[in-house]
Amino acid sequence: MTESSTLFSEQSPILDQDRLTELLEEVGDEETLAAIFSLFLAKLAERVSEIKKALTDQNAEALQTTAHTLKGACQNIGATRMAEGCLSLEMAGRNSSIPSHPNLMEQLSNESNVLDSVLEAQIEKLEAVG
Repeated sequence: MTESSTLFSEQSPILDQDRLTELLEEVGDEETLAAIFSLFLAKLAERVSEIKKALTDQNAEALQTTAHTLKGACQNIGATRMAEGCLSLEMAGRNSSIPSHPNLMEQLSNESNVLDSVLEAQIEKLEAVG
């Protein structure tokens, strides 16, 4: 990851619509899917804070572990762009090469906020149908 790089690719979808369709089929109803998204959102800010702390503390092990955890949760719900960014952070932690470009924390916060807004909108849609 270079000084000018971005952690979150604008070319990747925020949410994978195919995965959302699969999830709805797996869980069986809109209400349950809305509850899953709500649970995800309840932990999102906490996980992002943990990643920021690991970056600030230059703690590669904590970065790898926390980014891995958030990556898996994102993959489960189809949050593609956040999952890809978390993979980059996980690999940096694994390689003990903590990224240090100046906008990293801001990028992480911004992407978290975008994902939060998109999921809140999905929850509203699901609750309106269910």
